[in-house]
Amino acid sequence: MKEEELYSSNWFQVTAIPEKLYFHKFSNFLPGNFKMWNCKFPARQYKEYFATFTTCYDFIDELPKTQKYNPDDTIEIATTEIIEGTYDTQFLDGRSARNILIYLLNIAFKNFFKSVGLRIYKLASKRFLD
Repeated sequence: MKEEELYSSNWFQVTAIPEKLYFHKFSNFLPGNFKMWNCKFPARQYKEYFATFTTCYDFIDELPKTQKYNPDDTIEIATTEIIEGTYDTQFLDGRSARNILIYLLNIAFKNFFKSVGLRIYKLASKRFLD
């Protein structure tokens, strides 16, 4: 009789990633005590920009002053260009773009685990995803 077997792994298949990485020039719209890690969306500061996977409109509830933000001040980069290594400009070199992408994907991964009630996960690097 064949039984179902369960194999544990520390590898999780990524089936899709966001199509774009946005850099919003939010520096004049953030309160003085603003903490990037408190955002409901993964975000990271790059120079005077706010790197994230979401459009500027997604931050209006969290950062009301962004209602006055000009979307033309946003820089959009296709994540496929970063992954394929074809993105490299004066604004952001390819290596920095890749590091920001990986950082934001890690935050999204961590937030997903928390949202579904999963506990702390020990990574292969001996660090914890909490």
